[in-house]
Amino acid sequence: MKRVWLLLILAMLQCSGVAMAKDVKFALLLANQQGWKGEQDLPWVVSGDLRPMKKVLQRLGYQVIALVNKDATTARKHFVKLVQQMKAAKATTFLFYYSGHADKHHFHMGSNKKNALSYKEFLRFFMNLSVKRRFAILDACYGGAAVPIVQKALHKQARKTASSPATSKAIFQFINGQLAKRQRFSNRKELELWYRLQLPKGVKRPKKAFNFAKTPFLKREDGAGIHIIGTTGIAWHDPKLKASLLSAYLLRGLQGEADNIKDGKITIEELYNFVRNRLQQKGQKLDRFVLFNGNYTLAPNYQSELHLGSRILGQISVSIDQFTWNYKKKKRYRIAIPTIPGKGVVEIKHRGRCWRQQVSFPKGQKVTVTRYGRSVLCSRSVAQRKGSQQLTAQAYDAPKESAGHILSFSLGVSQLGPEELSTTSPFFELGYQYRFFGVSLGHYLAQAPADKPFNISRWSLQCQLGLPFEWNNFFGLFVGGYGRAGIALSDIIQQTQIELSMGAGVFADANFWLKEYLGLRLGAEVGTDYTPVAGLSGFSLQWKVRFSFLLHI
Repeated sequence: MKRVWLLLILAMLQCSGVAMAKDVKFALLLANQQGWKGEQDLPWVVSGDLRPMKKVLQRLGYQVIALVNKDATTARKHFVKLVQQMKAAKATTFLFYYSGHADKHHFHMGSNKKNALSYKEFLRFFMNLSVKRRFAILDACYGGAAVPIVQKALHKQARKTASSPATSKAIFQFINGQLAKRQRFSNRKELELWYRLQLPKGVKRPKKAFNFAKTPFLKREDGAGIHIIGTTGIAWHDPKLKASLLSAYLLRGLQGEADNIKDGKITIEELYNFVRNRLQQKGQKLDRFVLFNGNYTLAPNYQSELHLGSRILGQISVSIDQFTWNYKKKKRYRIAIPTIPGKGVVEIKHRGRCWRQQVSFPKGQKVTVTRYGRSVLCSRSVAQRKGSQQLTAQAYDAPKESAGHILSFSLGVSQLGPEELSTTSPFFELGYQYRFFGVSLGHYLAQAPADKPFNISRWSLQCQLGLPFEWNNFFGLFVGGYGRAGIALSDIIQQTQIELSMGAGVFADANFWLKEYLGLRLGAEVGTDYTPVAGLSGFSLQWKVRFSFLLHI
């Protein structure tokens, strides 16, 4: 056995000891604007490349270390510190990113060429990390030259140990470890026979060596693997983008454009293919080294939303697929959390109690949760399952929908009757509001004082048309105009008359939401009223003040 198969085993032995309840991720980002003496300054590698990359990776749960315009000695010191930090944290994922000048053998960091950091030195640090998966992205001229260096080094190591019987046994044990019990091979000869039969027609049958790149077992579900991506030849900046081309498309891909099959997940393969295709259109080429490709999911592509009701408080965890979004909700506001589509679990922990509920998130839609769910033991958290990527939720205040339906019950006082007989009267109303439109049914009763012997009872239907406004899920306004029509029953000098009553004017309502569905309203109206009684003209100026209880449905 002579070739690539041994490389896979060597990499797997590095990764086999890592088994964590969650994905612990580190990233080291380097950017150098100056390079070596005589090289052109790169004005956007910090503002257009490194800083946006840092923000994106932090949102994806990475612990990010960023070095700007540092020399090779500083980078080496951070290599040593990172090894210790990642070991202590039991890291599972590492990402290295470099933007700046380079050649076919060295990074151009600082002005001292004698102390330059070589690709070989970097690869020794990179390949010896005890993590399950690692990624290196070299956005520099000839960054892809690191690919043949690592291939050559590992092939040389493979030839030295090709005759070792222990290696053959390790291959057999490793492959069986990836299979269910009923699928495992009983011995190495059975494995070799299976491998020969799996090769498609037209492919030359190997005599001795296994080429594991042709076997499906290399695509493990845990996403383990090694990926090194770099530019072949010259790397370009784009003045319009104010960024390096590779970095610009890498960022766009991570933010959703690379989700080729629109399933809400961006894998390393989707990201690489997206960046490669975009760069080819610009005349820039990429090279890549892949060892044991688990097609790791790098980032979510948000296509759904979870809306949490204002009465829910506590530590919120939303788990969908391998992602878990965490958010601590402290205030009684309605919030929205972007998610990916799929079946998930919402967990809430508040004051020592825990609740859980199953939720399905359709693509392109929002799901509203207003209750805590089923009470469960806090020790049984789905959010801490094996392989979970812990992300901080990008939550924001979700305003109450203007399309909501509002029911109201109002009490108040109003001026009633023509000017000669007008008096202040109590009233009650039942109202309904939907978006810009409102309607209410009210009853007004005027009992005149002793010097004005009359009573007026009025039933009226009032329509409103206005503009609704909401702030911070607590305060709102509804302002506009109204029109009213009804009947008035007047009892003047023991004679009962029925007359048509009408009116129109303007109104303003101030809403105060105590909870998501319960609120109070203070409102006022002023307008013209027409209620002809006792042979009088009936025209008068009317005002109204009301206090209302609101129910948002």
